[in-house]
Amino acid sequence: MNVDKIIQILGGTSALQALLNVGPSAISNYRRRQSFPEYARIKIWQALKAHGVDIDPETLSFLNDSIDDPVSPFSSSTPFNAPLMHQTLEKQSSILLIIGGGIAAYKALDLIRRIKEQGFCIKVILTEGGAQFITPLSVG
Repeated sequence: MNVDKIIQILGGTSALQALLNVGPSAISNYRRRQSFPEYARIKIWQALKAHGVDIDPETLSFLNDSIDDPVSPFSSSTPFNAPLMHQTLEKQSSILLIIGGGIAAYKALDLIRRIKEQGFCIKVILTEGGAQFITPLSVG
């Protein structure tokens, strides 16, 4: 099982956190242990199937090696138009981004800029906690 490859295919750590309803420390533990807990494997398998990835549901091992190493579209060293993420977003008419209270709110500004550069419509909801880190005018 290649935990990092699975996380990248699913859209990065934030997407996996949302899928499994866990915090960033859980994702760190999965990476360190190079495995996912039993309860998470079904959700991960279903999400990978939705992305068209052929994977064993019990071991989360790739059944064929035709999957190229995807590049996370959220890493700062790669362009946002990574093919896998671009295909997923093309099917949607708009993107909703909710910015909560946390230090990651600063990264959301760069994410908004990159999404707009690709021509997608983005709607942003800034929570009261998020407004403590960035101003509503900066997300405009």
